[in-house]
Amino acid sequence: MDICGKRGYVPIPRLVNSIPLVDMKKYLKIYQRLLSMNVSMLLAYTGNFMNSVFASLLWCAFSFASILLLTSRSPDVFGWSRDELMLLTAMYSVVVGFVHVFITNNMFEMAHVIRFGRLDSILLKPMDSQFMLSLKEVNYPTVPRVLTGCILVVIFLFRLHISPTISDMGVLILLSCASILFLYSFWFTVMVFTVYYPELWNLIELLVHFSDIAKYPGEMYHGLGQFIVFLFPLTLIVTLPTKAVLRSLHWSDGIILVCFSIGFFLLSRIVWKHALRSYTSASS
Repeated sequence: MDICGKRGYVPIPRLVNSIPLVDMKKYLKIYQRLLSMNVSMLLAYTGNFMNSVFASLLWCAFSFASILLLTSRSPDVFGWSRDELMLLTAMYSVVVGFVHVFITNNMFEMAHVIRFGRLDSILLKPMDSQFMLSLKEVNYPTVPRVLTGCILVVIFLFRLHISPTISDMGVLILLSCASILFLYSFWFTVMVFTVYYPELWNLIELLVHFSDIAKYPGEMYHGLGQFIVFLFPLTLIVTLPTKAVLRSLHWSDGIILVCFSIGFFLLSRIVWKHALRSYTSASS
């Protein structure tokens, strides 16, 4: 994309890259402002907020109902007892719930920004464009779902007679953060293709539903043969944090998840920078 000026054309990606990035403290202040703006919008539409909260909690209830149906005829499934599967579902509500709070709406908005040519204004701002596209909106109505998931995690740990140690909690938090980073990086990398093909703007809907495979044990997909290579990272993002508190986690699996997360995040940066070189504005 080019900007037409008196002295000729200046490529926007080069212009953006020439602007020095502000320090981390400045980014934190910007994000704090974004959070405040989202709170203001939330207070302006309280009715919509309550409806969204109800819908989010209803989806959470459906997830637990599906586990009850799954275990109605068998005490365990793929080596997981009913309470362990309930714990897995609670962890899903926490991990994927965080993604829905901070990431999902932004991925939907990213598709529309690119499709309708609004990316120009973001590229002209003196800050990282991926940051603005990824963290502009916060879906506060999903927060009750995350809190409910946290409460249920405690309840099912109590039912399983498990008292996590500080090291267990440390591994749990590390793997949960790695899972959130992986899911974000995976989504963002795929959504970058809308720069080349704007008609794929609804691709995020497929990604959201496709990520639902994470709510079931990873052992469930071992019989899929070569297809599991593509599914493998998604089968880990909730299973491994749950195994961390169940004390059945193999350290190599945890390292694999962390490596996948860091690798996909770096890939998302590379793919995005490359896509910007091919981006043309709506006016050009």
